[in-house]
Amino acid sequence: MRVRISPGVLKINYMQHITSLSMARSGHNFVVNNVMSWLDKNDGEGILHHNLENIEPHRIVPNHLKWGGPKMLIWRDFDNWLASIIMKSYKMRPTRSWEDIPVYIDKVCKIYWAQQGEKRSPQHFVPHVPIHYEEFVKSQRYRKAVCAAVGGEYNEKMLNHVATQANGSSFDGITLQGRGSEMDVLNRSKAILKTEHKEFYLKILEEYGRGF
Repeated sequence: MRVRISPGVLKINYMQHITSLSMARSGHNFVVNNVMSWLDKNDGEGILHHNLENIEPHRIVPNHLKWGGPKMLIWRDFDNWLASIIMKSYKMRPTRSWEDIPVYIDKVCKIYWAQQGEKRSPQHFVPHVPIHYEEFVKSQRYRKAVCAAVGGEYNEKMLNHVATQANGSSFDGITLQGRGSEMDVLNRSKAILKTEHKEFYLKILEEYGRGF
């Protein structure tokens, strides 16, 4: 479980707040960066992001939700998300040893589906706007609808920005900074089949691809 506040907390008197519930490697930082640029003319510098990442919905407490502003539930298709979390896990070793990575993946898959349950029937986190990452990437019409839902002013200033949190993309890092639209983020489930992690990916996909 990680509850993180975006950088810059001590530098600015924040006038706006946004809160997101999502999984790590879900593309949520890309979504949030765009939303912040819509809400603030200084590209989000005057906004504090309350990031509920990898948290089980039943562990959300009132203190997490006390701030005003839009509340967003952000999710990515399971197969693409799984490919990204596996790639990043082996690159960054989020747990203490290589042997622990399957345990970590098992844990976050369960949290993923718990958050999906919250999307279908909100109990602990009621979002102002649920946001599907793949649609957000593909469709300007969808992005404009999200922008309207959060009360922003649409622009595409951050559309090619690669979020730098956790060293950027699981597959590309920040090598395509400024050219983010060139990343093949919609086909990570295919890309991982060309890596040494193919068998592990397929095993977890078979086990958790339909929930649990």
